[in-house]
Amino acid sequence: MLHRFGQYELLHHLASGGMAEVYLARRLGVEGFTRELVVKRMLPQLSIDAECVSMFLDEARLTAMLQHPNIAQVHDLGRIDDTYFIAMEFVDGPHLGNLVKRSIGHDDPLPIDLCAWIVARMAEGLDHAHEREDPITGQPLGIVHRDVNHANVLISRHGMVKVTDFGVARATGQRATTRSGAIKGKIGYISPEQCLNEPFDRRADVWALGVVLYELLTHSRLYHEKSDLETLDRIVNEPYKPASTVNDSLDVEIDQILSRALAKKPAERTATAAILAEELERWLQA
Repeated sequence: MLHRFGQYELLHHLASGGMAEVYLARRLGVEGFTRELVVKRMLPQLSIDAECVSMFLDEARLTAMLQHPNIAQVHDLGRIDDTYFIAMEFVDGPHLGNLVKRSIGHDDPLPIDLCAWIVARMAEGLDHAHEREDPITGQPLGIVHRDVNHANVLISRHGMVKVTDFGVARATGQRATTRSGAIKGKIGYISPEQCLNEPFDRRADVWALGVVLYELLTHSRLYHEKSDLETLDRIVNEPYKPASTVNDSLDVEIDQILSRALAKKPAERTATAAILAEELERWLQA
């Protein structure tokens, strides 16, 4: 497939979602200059929906402000033939969910230390987002990703870990607003306070990192029931089995790291993603 889209050439369709299609593309420049990247093109029928447009533009503007090696970078935002698009860094590799599925399918699960290392890199990228300030006012942007899960982190062939998809992220100054009572994010990875529609902050992302780490280490879903309501009830009310009781290769220290990240009450939870990354690094070094 080759299709010209403004200054880009769309090479291959990668994925489709409720709001956009994603293509492997290359940017065409002078004297034969080209650069591979990803074009996320908003579905044409949604371009007349003001709320959808605001969400799409918010994602591009927000991600463009985040310059970190563990966050997929945004290079361009534009509009061609009444269709909005985002040009993003091309990460040559699978998302974490597919990597895990393939490794387990080949009876060769990811090593424990590699799982901890990946989550530590995710935490460093998210901490950068959490700490980001408005470049003009210097005020905190209050960014919360809200959709941290295996599918939203890419692993390159060269071992780079890239958090992506800030499409439902919350930050100050956004044009799009979330309807009262609406839950954003993948059920099973949202924090207890989000389940209860209570105020939340960066610690909601720390919770989701804890869920991802638990599932990587145990090869099992932590919160997954037949219905969303049952899943939400378990997240809020039920304690979980320590990871070491599911995978006897794990030690007590990793259980303690997880127990802090997965504390039901935000005040008792690991305070920042940076602290979680530091704890995992110390555990790896030991």
